[in-house]
Amino acid sequence: MCAGINSLLPSGESESKDRVGGRKTATNDNSLYPAAEMKLLLVLMSSLSLVDADSDVIGSDKPVTVTVSDNVILPCHLEPPFNVRNLTVEWKRGETIVHIYTNRKDDPGRQDKNFRGRTSVFHEEMIRGNISLKLTSITELDAGSYTCFVPKLQSQVRRGFVNLTVEPVEQKKDKGSPTHKNNRQPENVGNDTAAIIGIAVVIIAGTVISFVVVLWGLCRNTSKSQIFFCLHVYKCFQINVSCL
Repeated sequence: MCAGINSLLPSGESESKDRVGGRKTATNDNSLYPAAEMKLLLVLMSSLSLVDADSDVIGSDKPVTVTVSDNVILPCHLEPPFNVRNLTVEWKRGETIVHIYTNRKDDPGRQDKNFRGRTSVFHEEMIRGNISLKLTSITELDAGSYTCFVPKLQSQVRRGFVNLTVEPVEQKKDKGSPTHKNNRQPENVGNDTAAIIGIAVVIIAGTVISFVVVLWGLCRNTSKSQIFFCLHVYKCFQINVSCL
């Protein structure tokens, strides 16, 4: 009977007596898994964990600039690339929750109302570690420092930072616009006044020169009394034309 029981036991197992009950039990002299298989399993587990542990969250060292009402992408990724589709990704500006991705989907319920409906992440790119945020319909209130955070990432660097600068819309200079005409009006008036004054000076100077030439032509071959009369007329013209 005992021989039959021993024949059913796997190799490496032997029959022994329980010290307490005195009954016979089967024991295994070898461990449940061979040592070589255990080592292989540990190596695989450690290699998988190292991929996660070595991936850092990288933001942007340069500020991102955008104009009011435009759309913008705040860059953030894991380096080396690591699939984060099964992890939680949080975007914040200070203490304000901008966007939450968890359980393989977005969570708008925890999002600040000012950002609701204006944010998104690139789900298909998350398998390559891309956790960038797209922000639409920019306002001046969106400016500030943003943080992308992967809470369950097995790494010492789980946060990346991006500074967003928002610029106002520049007013386009239109030559046909009322503003442009109003700005140019004083300059045009000044130019017109200067032109009128210049024309008047030229006319007056031409008249004086013509008068002197004609008067000289009349008086050069006349008597002394007529010459005195011409000089008198010329002096009166210099002083006041009305004295004639």
